[in-house]
Amino acid sequence: MKRIVLVILITSIVVLGIITALMIHVFGYVTVNKNYVMPLKLPLHNIMINNDVGNVVITQSQNPKLIIHIMAEGFFLSGNICTLLYGEVNGTLLVTLRLNQPYLGLNTFYNFTIYVGLPTVMLNNVNVTVDNGNIKIENINFKNADITVNNGNVEIENINSTNIYLNDINGNVRLINTNTSVIKLNSVNGNIKAEDVYFFHGLIKTLNGNLELKNAIGNYLKASTTNGNIFVIVNKYFNLTYYLTTRNGDIEITALPSIRIVTYSGVTYPPPVIYANTTNGNVDVNTI
Repeated sequence: MKRIVLVILITSIVVLGIITALMIHVFGYVTVNKNYVMPLKLPLHNIMINNDVGNVVITQSQNPKLIIHIMAEGFFLSGNICTLLYGEVNGTLLVTLRLNQPYLGLNTFYNFTIYVGLPTVMLNNVNVTVDNGNIKIENINFKNADITVNNGNVEIENINSTNIYLNDINGNVRLINTNTSVIKLNSVNGNIKAEDVYFFHGLIKTLNGNLELKNAIGNYLKASTTNGNIFVIVNKYFNLTYYLTTRNGDIEITALPSIRIVTYSGVTYPPPVIYANTTNGNVDVNTI
């Protein structure tokens, strides 16, 4: 029996080596580095980005013109690996990066990144959808953001906005140094971190992952995870009401002594108050 298992293992390694060698032989290693600079028909109100594969970075540029920079590398059949489609219609910038070759689903063979540098403008809407890749939005101002990613991480940093709606199926979410009225962050498999975030109303939820909230300050927050821990630090006074819930995990809260921490149900208190509940876990409370 052991000999059969050993033969199967050796055969698998040999087959994998042959496939890898064929991939290297058939698919050449190709790099793409293109920079597009174009004037905008101001005023620009909205930006919509839709990618099949690849990372998306949206940031502010010192250039008064729009800058789109594409970087790609990996094993491909030819040099014509992707096509950039962009246009400006009625104040909306449309950007799409399409893969011209079959996607093998092996991230080790591909690396796409599209950088969008915007001049100093106040956008109404930012809409970004990515199937396989990460999203980073930083140093811009907008009213509403609708972000969707199936497989990848999302990072939002140094943002002033009104509403942020984010859905991530498989990936982690980081929200850093951001001011907004409403935040709705939802992840299925991934951790969510919010640090130095100011808001009025917040809903933060993950199914399988941890929540880390460090000075995520707002009037109302409902944060929950099914399988994961919750870590909260509040070292600034605010008239807040938080509801923290996990089914399988611990809750650790470090807060000012003026903030009441409630670990049992059936009672209500005026703010500032944090309600913490876990079904299978512990609640640990520390005072700053």
